[in-house]
Amino acid sequence: MLTCNHILKPRHLSDLKPVRSYQGYGELGLDKSCEGNSLTIGNAVFEKGLGTHAYSEIIYRLEGKYSYLEGFVGLDKEVSGGSVIFQVYADGKKLYQSETLYQTSKPSKFSISVKKVKQIQLVVTDADNGTGADHANWADIKLRR
Repeated sequence: MLTCNHILKPRHLSDLKPVRSYQGYGELGLDKSCEGNSLTIGNAVFEKGLGTHAYSEIIYRLEGKYSYLEGFVGLDKEVSGGSVIFQVYADGKKLYQSETLYQTSKPSKFSISVKKVKQIQLVVTDADNGTGADHANWADIKLRR
């Protein structure tokens, strides 16, 4: 017998196949950094998430099935230096933008409504200062109904 809890369980983006992904260096890390290490922001280690590198775009289809997108963002500890800005677009409209984050920044939590959204685009920019050491993590990023 199925219960309501089965339906309400959050879906981690690393468990879903993106429509498309592009990044300036390496390959998209599923539950690991772009270098294949644990997702680490500051002193926090995350089991689930996406490891990427600026400039990057990751697109997922939601087809209006979810209500919230939430998680943490930050630069991975595996390299020194770097700075990035994280952005989330929903059906082409910007819904979220982080402040400029540095390797010394703590994980930055976000939660945004994605009700009735058909497609999201996760973007990481180089904060207009080049892409050196811009190993960026979307940590514990998940969708809720």
